[in-house]
Amino acid sequence: MDEDFLHIAYHLKQSVRLMYRETETSSPLKEDYERVGLLLLRETVKGEEWHRELTEFITGEPYLKEIRERKASISLGVLKARHSEAMKSRKIEFGLRLPIDLASDMKNRDVAFSGLPAAGLPYHLLYLPTVLPARPAKKPDAGERWMGNVRLRAGAGVFAVSYSVTLKERIGQDPKVLVQLEESPLLSSLRNIDLTMNPSGAFTIQISSQDGAPVSTAGSFQVLVHASVDKSGERVEVDVLDCRVEYELERIPLQFNRDSILPASWPLPKSD
Repeated sequence: MDEDFLHIAYHLKQSVRLMYRETETSSPLKEDYERVGLLLLRETVKGEEWHRELTEFITGEPYLKEIRERKASISLGVLKARHSEAMKSRKIEFGLRLPIDLASDMKNRDVAFSGLPAAGLPYHLLYLPTVLPARPAKKPDAGERWMGNVRLRAGAGVFAVSYSVTLKERIGQDPKVLVQLEESPLLSSLRNIDLTMNPSGAFTIQISSQDGAPVSTAGSFQVLVHASVDKSGERVEVDVLDCRVEYELERIPLQFNRDSILPASWPLPKSD
């Protein structure tokens, strides 16, 4: 039996710096920008599987202020149009252009696109709520540490990225954890190309003891990808990707359905 048990809205704020080179001979593309908007999370449990649908609306802070002050509902179609305009100006893929469906077991292991467990998530989606962390086998004590992993995709390469999770404290009943990506080179080979990914980063996540979804998240991560290309017996070395992200996510009391966002007012998230 399926149970649609949770709808959660988040305020998203990000700083993004990207470098991407399509081929070993092409000039690098570079982008540096801020992203502000809403993330909507819908969760469903299907047997022993945890499914969630994530939708992103990059609107800018001024329009979020309008939403906070508005007394009537807002069509998701209006937000989709604003989001499409914001995404249209970007040359390098980043964030959610369209909604996605993720699935994992109830311990949040092996997070992947629904029905595509081996495909790997795009490297830049590490900031999404519920992608990290894996849940421990038993209720942890403060200072206890456990491991998790997530499959990330960059270009044609898929990489198994490991991370550690440490329980730092409890805020009321909510666990607050530190997630740290393991900084070790990861190799993926395809035909005449060897890709090496070097991930790094750390996130603090407060997790609701009531529903298991994040209350807030803040952190940064970097993903570097280097290519070694065999050209008629000679190796050509080139850096193809450098992605650096700082971000904050905070749950807000915003209600929504499949068609619209309902009237609501919420304070601006606190910044450190």
